[in-house]
Amino acid sequence: MGAMGFGIWSVAKAVLYLMIATPVKDIVLTGAGEDERIVLDLGMAIGTALAMALIDMGIRWKIGKRALQIAKGEAMPGAWFFGLSAVVGLVDLVELIIGLLGVMGILSVDSDGLDLISTLLMDLTSVITLIMMIVSAWMIKKLTRELTGKSTNNAD
Repeated sequence: MGAMGFGIWSVAKAVLYLMIATPVKDIVLTGAGEDERIVLDLGMAIGTALAMALIDMGIRWKIGKRALQIAKGEAMPGAWFFGLSAVVGLVDLVELIIGLLGVMGILSVDSDGLDLISTLLMDLTSVITLIMMIVSAWMIKKLTRELTGKSTNNAD
């Protein structure tokens, strides 16, 4: 459930950022003025950000659904589950490190302190949730192998 929730959060965060961010808000409220290219560029940036957030949500939703099936004993974790979960976890870890560097002042970021800290806490929680999910799925697979005495490779 955690992976699915973080997927929904990523879409909500992208939408809220696009609604609240000062440069975006200023351009939308003042209009394009003399340069229509600004509106086109802004539209492309918003579309790209939302598409990436929706892709992130879709991947996390798929991981979360499979994790629920694994927990219920309806499926076994396959290589794609572990691989995709690890990639998402690494992306979250990179975001966490970038956030830490921003909070420490080593990296210049375009956010205030409260926004950085809240994003940092969300990224940390997401990384911990993914690690716990991967470990749990691995343990389920291992215990199932031991109890059944056979290989449970599931490639789907």
